Amino acid sequence: GENSSDVDPFPVAVLKSADFDLEPCRQRLVHLRVGGQDPSDLPAARRELCGQAKLDLANEQLVRAAGGLVRFLEKNRSHFGDLDEGGRSLHLHDLRLFSLDNMLFMDEQTMAALQVFHEESHPSMIKGCGRPKEGVSVFGLLEPFAASSVGRMTLRRWLQQPSRDAKLLAGRQDAVEELLRPRHGELLRELHREMREIRDIGSLLRRIFGSYHFDNAQDWRALVVTLEHMSAVLALLQSEAPAAILAPLGKVRDLVADVTAAGDMLHHFIDLGTLGSCVSEVRVRDGVDGQLDEVREQYNTIDSHLTDVAQLERRQLVVHGLSRRLADSVAFHYFPQLGFHASVPNPLAAAGADEDAQAMEELKAEGNAPVPGWKFQFAGGGRLFYKCPLAERLDAEIGDLVVAARELELELLTGVADRLKRLEPRLCRVSRLLADLDVLVAFAAAAKQFDRKRPKFSQKPGVLRISKGRHPLVEATLSAHHGFVPNDTSLGIASGGGRGSADEVEERHPEVRPSGNSQGALGRVQ
Repeated sequence: GENSSDVDPFPVAVLKSADFDLEPCRQRLVHLRVGGQDPSDLPAARRELCGQAKLDLANEQLVRAAGGLVRFLEKNRSHFGDLDEGGRSLHLHDLRLFSLDNMLFMDEQTMAALQVFHEESHPSMIKGCGRPKEGVSVFGLLEPFAASSVGRMTLRRWLQQPSRDAKLLAGRQDAVEELLRPRHGELLRELHREMREIRDIGSLLRRIFGSYHFDNAQDWRALVVTLEHMSAVLALLQSEAPAAILAPLGKVRDLVADVTAAGDMLHHFIDLGTLGSCVSEVRVRDGVDGQLDEVREQYNTIDSHLTDVAQLERRQLVVHGLSRRLADSVAFHYFPQLGFHASVPNPLAAAGADEDAQAMEELKAEGNAPVPGWKFQFAGGGRLFYKCPLAERLDAEIGDLVVAARELELELLTGVADRLKRLEPRLCRVSRLLADLDVLVAFAAAAKQFDRKRPKFSQKPGVLRISKGRHPLVEATLSAHHGFVPNDTSLGIASGGGRGSADEVEERHPEVRPSGNSQGALGRVQ
């Protein structure tokens, strides 16, 4: 086993005492962005009231502790996925007080001895790249049963922070036991299938809110897909899931409307057909905004309009003395961000010298525009492009159609993002709820595959009795060789001098009584 001296049981981050000063801590808490609300947008008096609603700012110890924690998070914000610029206040999904009374404390030596987690270094880490992977551990055994990334993160958190809340644990066990009933086999498979497509909605929304140019179409597509599968899971829970499954999850019905509202809004505004293509920019659907549709229609018909403009300009040029042959070669073009241009054939193209840089420089130096007042811009495709008075007039009257359309789209997309910000806290709550469900489904699938039975909780403190106990990793290791022999274990401290019954061990000192006929059959008991 590992040397206990090599494991740091209490990782500690040291902060300066100034990070716990009362007034700076208080200001950090007042300016916290919780959910979709940014306190910097509020008047000072309203900001103070919102801060008081979050925490008791009159409690000095609480303010110093919470303010110091916020300072630590601000210093390490990039490690937690918050990529906002350093000048902005920390962005949290939720802020809650909790008690450690219902949390089981396990130090890292115990975690390592029980093999709850076991990271193995990636070979590339020697070169400074790669990241560790999960080795042979309880988490590694259960992780494949979790369908979604948020489910796997929740599974890790449950194993890192075991609960002592008997009511909570009983509710989880009721849900797992109910999911294992044969009549829920199809429900189990459908839930797993739907949750595989659910992404971490908090991370998606952070990236969406952080992209001011809305050039992250893949994130929007992932959000649409996630909301669709969230709706499907919630519909399954409402129609088929019994109360035993819903009890540890809370009220599902109250959250369905928020997921539906977000999904409907995206389907109404966003052109979902372009999200799956190679286009990186998010597009607004046709029919959403009349002004945007008008600009797009103008852009789509610009070629025929330019043909008419070119015919009019040719007649004017002939009137002003330009040869008919040269006038007939004049064409008009529109280039996004460059505007309108007139063009004539490049005389160097006939001799194949239009790619000759020196010849082009000599041609530009001559400055012989086909018409007085035309300004040379660039050459390409065998033509010379100029800005003429009519092209400049088109720039002034019509403008840059692509830029105009994009500006209108950005305005509409900003409104969609603002609505998503208001829905963000409830959407993240749905994500956490479904992550819990994913773990329960994973536990049910693992219990079915490994033939595990539900344990019973003792109401007597200090008493533990394990009948035919198993350690899944030891069993998996020995099953191919000697076979695993289950172990009975009794641990207890109680008053009295005699030995109690099988359900109540009364000893003055803890006693471990393993059974089995070989050393390899002994499980680990902590």
